[in-house]
Formats: sequence, C-alpha cells, structure tokens
Amino acid sequence: MLLVYSHKITNRLTYILDFVIVQNLGLDYRLTTLRDEFMNFEGARLNYSYEPIPNTVHIKPALLLSQEDIVPQLIEVKEHLGKVIFFCTDQGELPFDIFAASFYLISRYEEYLVSKLDRFGRYDPRNSIAWKKSFLFEPIVNIWIGWLRTILQQSFSELPIKEPVYKFMPTIDVDNAYAYSNKGIIRQIGGLGQSLVRADFTDFTRRLKVFSGRIADPFDTYEALYQIHYRYNLSPVYFFLLANYGGLDKAVPIHNKKFQELILLHSQKHKVGIHPSFSSFFDFTVLENEIATLAELLSQDVTNSRFHFVKFALPNNYENLIKLNVTDDYSMGYPSRIGFRCGYAGEYQFFNLQTNRATSLVIHPFQVMDAALNSYMKLSPDDAVFQTRQIIDKIKEVGGTFSLLWHNESLCNYGAWQGWAPVYEQIVRYAVE
Repeated sequence: MLLVYSHKITNRLTYILDFVIVQNLGLDYRLTTLRDEFMNFEGARLNYSYEPIPNTVHIKPALLLSQEDIVPQLIEVKEHLGKVIFFCTDQGELPFDIFAASFYLISRYEEYLVSKLDRFGRYDPRNSIAWKKSFLFEPIVNIWIGWLRTILQQSFSELPIKEPVYKFMPTIDVDNAYAYSNKGIIRQIGGLGQSLVRADFTDFTRRLKVFSGRIADPFDTYEALYQIHYRYNLSPVYFFLLANYGGLDKAVPIHNKKFQELILLHSQKHKVGIHPSFSSFFDFTVLENEIATLAELLSQDVTNSRFHFVKFALPNNYENLIKLNVTDDYSMGYPSRIGFRCGYAGEYQFFNLQTNRATSLVIHPFQVMDAALNSYMKLSPDDAVFQTRQIIDKIKEVGGTFSLLWHNESLCNYGAWQGWAPVYEQIVRYAVE
C-alpha cells in the first residue's frame, strides 16, 4: 500500500489519485492529512505537500486540486525528458504537479471556459492547450504516469506496480444505414430527382440499380466489416442513429423492418449503443425517446452511447446520459483532427467540474476518426494509414488503448470515399500486430 500525505483532501484530489494510483498503477493507497502519521509510516510514502520530507516521493502541488471553482489557469508550458509539462514546480521528484496537470486534461477543464466553437457548435481543437503547444498527437498523460511509475519502482521496489497493457477498440458509427434503399418512397423519389437536377447520371443510374435489386446498396458494407472483425478476432461496438429525419440527421426510419433486423443482428454478435442525434443535443426529451426506442427494440437496457457529429458540451450532455442510465460514452475525441483530446489513451470516469464530483459515467476516448482523416485533414488513403500508424505506435509505447471510429459508409468506395475501402482493414491489421 502507498500512503499519500496532503495538507488538504478534496474531491478533485481523491479522483485523480484514484485514476493515477489505483487505475493506472494498480496500487492501493490511503490519503492522510496527519503529518505525524505520515512520518511514522514504515511503508511506501508519497508526499503531496509543499514541504520536502526525507525518504518519500515528493510531488509539490499546484493550486488546481485544492480549488473548487472553475477559473482560467495561468499555465506555463516547459519540457522534461523531451515532453511537454505544465503546472511546473521548483521541488520534487518531478518538476511539475503531475496530478494537477493530468486532472486538467482528463477533466477537460479548458472546455468549461471556452467561448469559441466550430461551425457545428462543437469545441474546436484549436482552442486547446494541446493544439497550441503542439502535443495533441501525444498520449501525454500516459507518458507522465509512466514517469511516476518508474520513480515509485526505483524508490519502493516492494510495491506491486502493474505494467500497462496495449489494447485495441474498434467502433463503428451507423449514421446512415443505407445510401438509397429502405428510406421510404418519398425520400427515394426525391433522391432520384436531386440526381437529375445535379445532372449526376452516374448516381441516378446507381440508384435505379439498387432499387431494382441488381446491385447492393453502397452503404451496405456490414458483411465486409464482419469479415474483417472475424479475421482479427475483434469485438467492435456499433452505434446506431435512430433520429427523426431532418437537418444533419439522415437516419433510416426506425420503423423500417430491414433497419430493425440490421440492429438486432448486430446486437447478437457485438455491443450495440445509441448514437444520439444532433437534435438531441438541444432537447433532453429527444434523447430520452431515442434511447427508449433502441431499448424497446433490443429488449434490454441501452448503456453505451456516442453523440452524432461528436456534438456534446460539458457537463450537461454527459449528465443527461447519466440520468438515462447510460454507463459508457465513446464521444471523447475530435471530429476534425486525430489525436488525444483528453491527453489520455484509455477509459476513465467522468468528473463533473460544476459539481466537483466523480460520476458513474465511464469515458472511452477515441483518437482517430475516418471523417477527420478524409473530410477535414484532406489526407489521401495512404497518408491516412501512415498518420494513423504513428498514433498507434505512440499508444503501443505507453500501453494505452487505441480506439478507432469508422463508419459503414466509409467502405463504400465511391464519391468522397473513392479509394478508401481498404483503409479500415489496413489500420486494423496494424493495430492488432
């Protein structure tokens, strides 16, 4: 066991100690404010206070974890061992407060303060300290924890500290289950009309072939995805959009029998979650109805979620999920850039900064999204694979979890996704090697 000494015990401090010491290092710990007890303890000791104490691992605190409000932080970024650090200190085994810095990133402290949003009303990665200080592509929290692991191992060899283990988590968003079919006669006729207006006769002909059954719907790539996952012994999580048609929500109607069969088929083989619609961001009742609809179809509780368009705001949208008994969310990542939104590759509990309490919701960050590679970063398929491999390498080095966000339509190999069909399997193959 590790005894931790601090002048003050707060919810923020116990949360981040649980995250670093218990979850990542695999250790039991006890927290005390009694200096005499700490001084007389004969086991491993971590001193999280302003005063050095002999024969302890000393981390000098910044103010963040003793505060209860949300205020702009004065952050000076420096380097240590070639990596970024902040909340720097002048004493201790590390030249910065690893607990405050880790808390700042995984709690997404900066997202509570931001006013600039992108055109869809989402937090823009260009606001983040990771973007501004060029460490968005580093699993920096995992790296920092690795430093602390080494220090504790060298100082207290008897501690049974666990080593991190790399994992791969593929996830699939089904925004639009079918490109042309199963959408109702009015939408199908409207799609044909739009093709003619655009003079896109290739699309017009393809639609007719799909409607007549001569070719498969382009977005019906589910068998190809199944074969890839089967080949590499993977269990992906699928998220289905069950939105009413309108705006940025283009889902197949939930009353469509073919769509229902598709969802049920996937629920028999894999985890299935809700993909809350863009409109649910503004209306809790819409979110509640979508989750209830999926639960009724599956005849089981819906516990997994990822927001459509990765549109969510802290803490309200996460608290809405908690109210509806969702236990795991997979939205923590950027839709427009690859990298580490929270600085960490691995799951962790959501901490609500407004209430200053840890919650029951588990966050599963993703690092790479197909739309970010293609639509936003404008990469070629080869460059997309190359840059994703670099992200994977960084995660493998720290024993983190690589989470990949892909769509069924990205394997269709036409339109904006021409030439992208092989990319998913190329990434998967590298991820499992």
